Amino acid sequence: MKLNDFINGLAYCLPALIFSLLLGLAAKAQALVILQYHHISDSGPASTRISPERFIEHLDSIEARGYTVMPLPEVAKLLRDGKVLPDKSVVLTFDDGYRSIFDKAYPELQKRNMSFTVFVNSQAHDQNLASHMSWDELRTLAANGASIANHSHSHAYVLRRDAKQSAAEFFRAEVAHAEKRIKEEIGYSLKLFAYPFGEYDSQIQAQLKQHNYLAFGQQSGAVANSDSLQALPRFPFGGNYGDNKDFMLKLSTLPFDNMKLEISDEQGRPLKQMQLALEVKKPVLTMSLPKNIPAESLNCFASMQGAANMAVLKENKLRVQAKNDIAIGRSRYNCTARHQSGRFYWWSTTFVRRGQDGSWRHY
Repeated sequence: MKLNDFINGLAYCLPALIFSLLLGLAAKAQALVILQYHHISDSGPASTRISPERFIEHLDSIEARGYTVMPLPEVAKLLRDGKVLPDKSVVLTFDDGYRSIFDKAYPELQKRNMSFTVFVNSQAHDQNLASHMSWDELRTLAANGASIANHSHSHAYVLRRDAKQSAAEFFRAEVAHAEKRIKEEIGYSLKLFAYPFGEYDSQIQAQLKQHNYLAFGQQSGAVANSDSLQALPRFPFGGNYGDNKDFMLKLSTLPFDNMKLEISDEQGRPLKQMQLALEVKKPVLTMSLPKNIPAESLNCFASMQGAANMAVLKENKLRVQAKNDIAIGRSRYNCTARHQSGRFYWWSTTFVRRGQDGSWRHY
């Protein structure tokens, strides 16, 4: 073959070769999801329980689809070190330390040699509440594949704390005290914290960061390396959520990595926290998206309202706002986009709006 013919042939094939290479790289999306459970029971609050049968379906699906169940402390180290999170990986977490975790979930997890984390509010275990595991039972879990982590001492509302109580005082009373009790009873301190009710503010986040805690909310989505280490997402399961179709969709989600977010009120004034004053009725999100996720590909929804108003701005930005006033109490904006593999990018944020009397109300 003559040199010119070779060069011409290479020039002809190179664009297709590059395109195929890029396509292959794009298909290798990386994602890790953290799942959150409360009661594994047929009784208890409807919004926070799933039946033992459905929970077993979840575990069977994880195994059948070849997902790796990772210990949360191992994931925490990867996040702290800025390492890439492995794809098709999942973390199992339980909040509150209910007895049903020991009676119903633990035997199934042990049978499959799956690691998991229980976030405990230490006061309930100190008081030997019948609804919760004993410290002895928690030690049994810790000796057999579980991690025991911090969910505050009294399961206190972060946003409802006394106006006279500083964030540092709240941290000492609720987080540091619970961590001390866990270390005394279990023997270690992981510095992993799950916000009660998934609520937090920037002052508590700052305290957790100062003391080197990772913290987890209840906003949905896959974990991104670019996420704040004091506001990591989890997929909650309970109530109407968790049938096999819903579970598999969430299990395979991808993160909006390297997304920049601005939150403002209706007049464009920046909001730094999830708490909204009463007059802020339709908060505005401006999402600056990475190039691999076109802004026009997103679908965004507001809690109990359906599709939100969306406007694509320049430089791959998207403006999102609820069509109607969001409810008093907790609500969310959720955004998704389809990846070429058929999986979905998924991101969520939580808002808490004050009541007419100025207090935080919870439902």
